[in-house]
Amino acid sequence: MNKTSLLETLYNSEALFVEEIYRLEKFPEQVGFIGGGDGVSGLICLTADEDSFDWNIVRILGDISKCQGILSAIPFDDYVLIGGVADKDCNDKSLMFFESSASYGQDENEDFQLNRYANAEFGLHKDAVNTRVSQIDSRLDDIYLCQGEDILGFIKVTRCSWHYAEVAVEVNSQFRNQGWGTVLLALMVEQARRKNVKLCYVVESDNIASISIAYKCGLRYLTSLLFKSSNAYNY
Repeated sequence: MNKTSLLETLYNSEALFVEEIYRLEKFPEQVGFIGGGDGVSGLICLTADEDSFDWNIVRILGDISKCQGILSAIPFDDYVLIGGVADKDCNDKSLMFFESSASYGQDENEDFQLNRYANAEFGLHKDAVNTRVSQIDSRLDDIYLCQGEDILGFIKVTRCSWHYAEVAVEVNSQFRNQGWGTVLLALMVEQARRKNVKLCYVVESDNIASISIAYKCGLRYLTSLLFKSSNAYNY
C-alpha cells in the first residue's frame, strides 16, 4: 500500500487516526505499513518521537485475523500500543478517544454557550484568556488562562488532519481540581465549532479527571486502544 492509498484508508476513520495521518503527512519516515496480503488489512507502525512521551504504536487495519500472521514482523522491541479500530469493550488500561459533538458548523447543543458558562461559573474575565496561533494547526489558536501573573493552564493543538485537531490540556499543579481544565476544553470546543473543526481528545483510561471534563464539554466517546506489551500478541 503506497502513501496515498494508506492515507485514503485512514481518512475513512479519520477521528481515530489523527496521529497516524499527521505523522504520515509531516514525517513519513516515522510510519511503516506491513500489509496483510489483501491490500487493505495490515499493521501501521509509528515509532516514538524521541523528544516526547509518545509510545511506539501498532494499529491494526482491517480484519484482525488477516493480520495475525504478520505480528512477528513488528519492528519494535519496546513497549507498544496495539489496538483495533472498534475495540469499545476493552477493560484493560487503554487510551480513550473522544471527539467534539459539533458536526461541521452545527451542534446538537446549541444552547451550550461555553464562554458564557466559563464567565458565570468561574468569574473568568475576558482579559484572562490569551491566545496565540497554533504551530501545528493554523485554523485554531492555542488558549492560555491567566490570573494576574499566574498561568492557570493552557490547551494546545498537538496534531491535526483534514477535519480534526487533536488537543491536550495542561493545568498548573497549584490550580488543579478547581475546574480550569473544563474551562480550557470548553473554550477550545467553542472555537473549533466556530471554525468548522472537530476536536479529537485522547486520554488514558485511568485519568478520571480528563475523562470527566470530556463528558462535561459534550465530547463523545469513540473507542479505546489497548496497552499491550510487545511480546503479548494474543487475540
